[in-house]
Amino acid sequence: MKSITLPIASLVGFSIASPWSTLFSRSLDRRQAGRCGTGFGTVCGRNECCSSAGWCGTGYLYCSAPSCQIEYGPGCDANVRPGGPDTTNAARPKVGSIPYGQAIYRCNRNGDIALTYDDGPYTYTEDLLNLLQRYNAKATFYITGRNLGKGAINDPDTPWPGLIWRMVRDGHQIASHTWSHQRLTTLSRSKFWNQMIYNEIAFADILGYFPTYMRPPYSASNTTTDAWLNELGYHITYFNLDTEGYLHDSPNMISTSKQIWDNTVEGRSPATNKWLHIEHDPVYQTVYNLTEYMLRSIRRNNFTAVTVGQCLQDPPSNWYRTVSSSPSPTSTSSSSPTFPATANGRCGSRHGGATCRGEPNGETCCSQNGWCGGTSDHCGRGCQPVFGTCRGTPEPAAPGRCGAAILSHSIRILHSTAIDGQTQLDVNTLHTKTHAKPSAPDNTQALIDAKTFVTPEYAVGLIRDWITAHGP
Repeated sequence: MKSITLPIASLVGFSIASPWSTLFSRSLDRRQAGRCGTGFGTVCGRNECCSSAGWCGTGYLYCSAPSCQIEYGPGCDANVRPGGPDTTNAARPKVGSIPYGQAIYRCNRNGDIALTYDDGPYTYTEDLLNLLQRYNAKATFYITGRNLGKGAINDPDTPWPGLIWRMVRDGHQIASHTWSHQRLTTLSRSKFWNQMIYNEIAFADILGYFPTYMRPPYSASNTTTDAWLNELGYHITYFNLDTEGYLHDSPNMISTSKQIWDNTVEGRSPATNKWLHIEHDPVYQTVYNLTEYMLRSIRRNNFTAVTVGQCLQDPPSNWYRTVSSSPSPTSTSSSSPTFPATANGRCGSRHGGATCRGEPNGETCCSQNGWCGGTSDHCGRGCQPVFGTCRGTPEPAAPGRCGAAILSHSIRILHSTAIDGQTQLDVNTLHTKTHAKPSAPDNTQALIDAKTFVTPEYAVGLIRDWITAHGP
């Protein structure tokens, strides 16, 4: 299998001559404080994290979900409860004809292909939404609340609340993929409850309601976890079409996923066929290559790209619950949320979701810093299209720039340059054709996310930790 190369020097502005494993070994040695986890049965100290390989410590390598062992590391970021309304005692009536607490693998209506995307929102999700909008295609987003170092989805200092609002506004369905992408079958009841309730709290904080549909990470559930999900009132949805895009995240490998799609869909009649599909929006090639290929095929073969609820013929009013005992959001509110007009010139997800649309004198653009206006600074680079009108295309960072802002920009372009960089990292240690994580050294294991694809945030986090330990 071909190696992935990560251009570390271009991200941080200093030269690296040693291999990746050697690069971080000294940092790890200095910070290891003891063993922990399932293999040792010991819990780390207060505010410490337990890495996937069973070492206590602090920092990105040890604490980031989903690798940090939440049962043994009190400081794991997944153990941080999000702010928002408590959903623990929310009414959970079981309405409609779709079963609760049971596995659902396929659609009910011929001619439908339910597109679904797991593990987001992520750096590429906005571009995915733009693509779906161009094709008038609907999808379901199985959202993970805190994973891949992206922070909590309801953090107002991130773009995630605005993207989730846009998903709903564009007619997509929101579903739960747990709080931090843990393997549910390995968790105690209390930790399992946190995985579901924490995500509900974050959703309710953003939208005022939370989903009734979910997908277990790693497709891992059993009779016990199914019963718990039934108790919480969830439809457990899987899939019967998987292109394995997460295994083929490179330009020369994504054709394998396209072939899987073609073997399943191409030339089939919509009168007698239907599929419930799965992809992942943190996978670069899935967003920027595979998805449009699938959308063209759907159109060419006269299928319809729909949400999971639609393909199951479940009314949108059944897709969500409110925190109180009041009725769930209606079909209208779940598909077309109304953004409040700005009251003070501020806009965006960090300012209550206020929009500049309708502002006088052409000041209808929402700038990257959340101000309504009509200048090029408001309408050009960084303009927020969900909360106003925008003009122009953002420019990439200037060559030769460095620092935290450029690191932030670099994570967006990392996947597109990863194949041609300088520092080699063996892809065999990072990919597997099963849902189980491969055995790897602690520093390498920290790079492996829920579906075993390398993410830019993980790479940048490693770089930041190394700089902290050793200096630039």
